[in-house]
Amino acid sequence: MSVADIITLGRIALQATLMRDSCVIVRPRVLSDGAGSTYPDPAGPLSIGPIVCTFSKMRGREQEIADQVQSRGDYRLALPVATDIRLTDQVAVLSGVYNVVWAPPVAALSLSRVVGLEEAS
Repeated sequence: MSVADIITLGRIALQATLMRDSCVIVRPRVLSDGAGSTYPDPAGPLSIGPIVCTFSKMRGREQEIADQVQSRGDYRLALPVATDIRLTDQVAVLSGVYNVVWAPPVAALSLSRVVGLEEAS
Protein backbone atom coordinates (compact mmCIF):
# COMPACT_ATOMS: atom_id res chain seq x y z
CA MET A 1 0.00 0.00 0.00
CA SER A 2 1.43 3.36 -1.02
CA VAL A 3 1.57 6.52 1.09
CA ALA A 4 -1.07 8.10 -1.16
CA ASP A 5 -3.41 5.15 -0.48
CA ILE A 6 -2.87 5.48 3.27
CA ILE A 7 -3.64 9.24 3.16
CA THR A 8 -6.76 8.61 1.06
CA LEU A 9 -7.99 5.98 3.53
CA GLY A 10 -7.29 8.38 6.42
CA ARG A 11 -9.33 11.10 4.72
CA ILE A 12 -12.24 8.71 4.15
CA ALA A 13 -12.11 7.50 7.76
CA LEU A 14 -12.01 11.10 9.07
CA GLN A 15 -15.06 12.08 7.04
CA ALA A 16 -17.00 8.99 8.11
CA THR A 17 -16.23 9.21 11.83
CA LEU A 18 -15.55 12.83 12.76
CA MET A 19 -17.36 15.03 10.25
CA ARG A 20 -20.87 14.83 11.71
CA ASP A 21 -22.09 18.34 10.88
CA SER A 22 -23.49 19.55 7.57
CA CYS A 23 -22.90 22.93 5.94
CA VAL A 24 -23.68 24.86 2.77
CA ILE A 25 -21.20 27.19 1.08
CA VAL A 26 -22.87 30.37 -0.18
CA ARG A 27 -20.84 31.91 -3.00
CA PRO A 28 -21.70 35.34 -4.42
CA ARG A 29 -22.17 35.48 -8.19
CA VAL A 30 -21.31 38.57 -10.18
CA LEU A 31 -21.89 39.53 -13.80
CA SER A 32 -19.83 41.79 -16.02
CA ASP A 33 -21.42 44.94 -17.41
CA GLY A 34 -19.06 44.87 -20.41
CA ALA A 35 -17.30 48.07 -19.36
CA GLY A 36 -14.92 46.58 -16.81
CA SER A 37 -17.27 46.66 -13.83
CA THR A 38 -19.33 43.94 -12.20
CA TYR A 39 -22.68 43.79 -10.47
CA PRO A 40 -24.43 41.11 -8.37
CA ASP A 41 -26.25 38.42 -10.30
CA PRO A 42 -30.03 38.95 -9.97
CA ALA A 43 -30.39 35.16 -9.60
CA GLY A 44 -28.68 35.44 -6.23
CA PRO A 45 -25.72 33.59 -4.74
CA LEU A 46 -24.74 30.02 -5.58
CA SER A 47 -25.41 27.44 -2.84
CA ILE A 48 -22.94 24.54 -2.74
CA GLY A 49 -23.83 21.58 -0.59
CA PRO A 50 -24.79 20.16 1.78
CA ILE A 51 -21.20 19.18 2.60
CA VAL A 52 -20.05 17.08 5.55
CA CYS A 53 -17.96 19.12 7.99
CA THR A 54 -16.93 19.64 11.59
CA PHE A 55 -17.77 23.02 13.16
CA SER A 56 -16.09 24.17 16.38
CA LYS A 57 -15.52 27.29 18.50
CA MET A 58 -11.93 28.53 18.88
CA ARG A 59 -10.30 30.07 21.96
CA GLY A 60 -8.54 32.92 20.18
CA ARG A 61 -9.44 34.75 17.01
CA GLU A 62 -5.99 36.11 16.13
CA GLN A 63 -2.55 34.66 15.64
CA GLU A 64 0.79 36.46 15.61
CA ILE A 65 2.96 35.43 12.67
CA ALA A 66 6.25 37.18 11.85
CA ASP A 67 5.38 40.26 13.96
CA GLN A 68 1.95 40.59 12.32
CA VAL A 69 -1.36 39.91 14.00
CA GLN A 70 -3.62 38.05 11.58
CA SER A 71 -7.27 37.17 11.97
CA ARG A 72 -8.02 33.46 12.15
CA GLY A 73 -11.68 33.72 13.12
CA ASP A 74 -13.77 32.75 16.14
CA TYR A 75 -14.74 29.38 14.65
CA ARG A 76 -13.04 26.58 12.75
CA LEU A 77 -14.62 24.52 10.01
CA ALA A 78 -13.04 21.27 8.82
CA LEU A 79 -14.12 20.20 5.34
CA PRO A 80 -13.15 17.41 2.94
CA VAL A 81 -9.77 18.21 1.33
CA ALA A 82 -11.18 18.67 -2.20
CA THR A 83 -13.70 21.34 -1.11
CA ASP A 84 -13.29 24.64 -2.99
CA ILE A 85 -13.84 27.46 -0.50
CA ARG A 86 -12.84 31.12 -0.94
CA LEU A 87 -12.45 34.19 1.26
CA THR A 88 -15.48 35.75 -0.48
CA ASP A 89 -17.74 32.83 0.52
CA GLN A 90 -20.10 32.51 3.45
CA VAL A 91 -20.95 29.26 5.22
CA ALA A 92 -24.35 28.29 6.58
CA VAL A 93 -23.92 25.77 9.39
CA LEU A 94 -25.94 24.91 12.51
CA SER A 95 -28.59 27.59 11.85
CA GLY A 96 -25.98 30.37 11.54
CA VAL A 97 -24.23 32.19 8.71
CA TYR A 98 -20.49 32.86 8.90
CA ASN A 99 -17.94 34.74 6.80
CA VAL A 100 -14.74 32.96 5.75
CA VAL A 101 -11.79 34.97 7.13
CA TRP A 102 -8.98 32.43 6.82
CA ALA A 103 -8.62 29.82 4.06
CA PRO A 104 -5.05 28.54 3.83
CA PRO A 105 -4.05 26.15 1.06
CA VAL A 106 -4.25 22.44 1.77
CA ALA A 107 -0.97 20.60 2.36
CA ALA A 108 -0.34 17.33 0.54
CA LEU A 109 -0.58 15.29 3.77
CA SER A 110 -3.66 17.08 5.17
CA LEU A 111 -6.61 14.92 6.15
CA SER A 112 -9.06 17.84 5.96
CA ARG A 113 -9.37 21.42 4.76
CA VAL A 114 -9.56 23.80 7.76
CA VAL A 115 -10.87 27.37 7.43
CA GLY A 116 -11.52 30.16 9.93
CA LEU A 117 -14.97 31.73 10.28
CA GLU A 118 -16.56 34.75 11.96
CA GLU A 119 -20.25 35.45 12.46
CA ALA A 120 -21.78 37.36 9.55
CA SER A 121 -23.33 40.66 10.54
